[in-house]
Amino acid sequence: MSLLPVRKGLVFELEITIKLRNYGIICKHAGGKNDGGVDIRGRIYCMDFVVQCKLWRHQIGPNVIRELDGTLSQPENKGAIGVIVISSYGRFSDDAIRRAKASIHIIILTKEGRICRDLEIACQKAFFNFFINYVLIGFLFYIFLCFVSLHKFFMFKGTIKY
Repeated sequence: MSLLPVRKGLVFELEITIKLRNYGIICKHAGGKNDGGVDIRGRIYCMDFVVQCKLWRHQIGPNVIRELDGTLSQPENKGAIGVIVISSYGRFSDDAIRRAKASIHIIILTKEGRICRDLEIACQKAFFNFFINYVLIGFLFYIFLCFVSLHKFFMFKGTIKY
C-alpha cells in the first residue's frame, strides 16, 4: 500500500521536525491546511526560523523561493530566517539559488541530511551580524555622544588650568 502524496509530504515534515528536535533545536510542526506557507516554526540562538518542506522529485524553481519571500514579509514572520528543505533526491534550479541569494531575507536552501548544520551556521552568522549591527554600533554611538558631551562641557567651561 502506497501513501498518498499529501500524506508522504506530512511524513517528511514530521521527519524534519524530529531531526531538528533531536539536534537540540526548539521547533514545532505547523504544516497543514492554511499553514501560511510554513511547515515548521522554531528558534535557535534567539533567532526565529520558518521551514518549508518540499518532497518533490523534480527541481525546485524560483517560484518556491518567491513564495517563501512573501511568507517572510508577513508581520508574524518579521526577522525570521527562511529555510527550504528538500529530500536527498531533489535539487534546486540555478534560478532558485540566484533568487534566494537576491532576497532581502535570509533564505537557506538545503537538503534533509544537512538541515541542522546549515540552519545552525546561518543562525550563528545572523546573530553575529545582529550583534555587530546593533550592539557594537550602538556602543560606538554611545562613545561618540560622550565625546560630544565632553567637548561641549569644555567649550563652555573654557580651558582647564592646573
